[in-house]
Amino acid sequence: MKFIKVLFSNGDRFKIPATTVAHDRAMYYANHDHPDGANKADKAWTDCYNNERRYTLDDNGELLDWLWNNMNWADVQETAEKVVTTDDQYVYEEHWSDISEDDNNVEIVDE
Repeated sequence: MKFIKVLFSNGDRFKIPATTVAHDRAMYYANHDHPDGANKADKAWTDCYNNERRYTLDDNGELLDWLWNNMNWADVQETAEKVVTTDDQYVYEEHWSDISEDDNNVEIVDE
């Protein structure tokens, strides 16, 4: 299973399932490309969703792009698993946008 590991400025590290990001992106495009197919049982909607999900999981650049440009901490916190904890009083939502790929605070791993 693929995860995105992120490091917050307080030293806490989380791993986010790549499927969380891929699902969010696939839902957006399936709903956007097939607005009349809001019925999730619609074959065209389902095919679009499955194709977009697979594309996102296969392309690490797209995975990270969608995560940083279209999602907030609230979108991932339910599925994010804390790997390292240093501060129980830290407000992750306030520091989500502080995470930068340039500082080696992000890593994609298969486990």
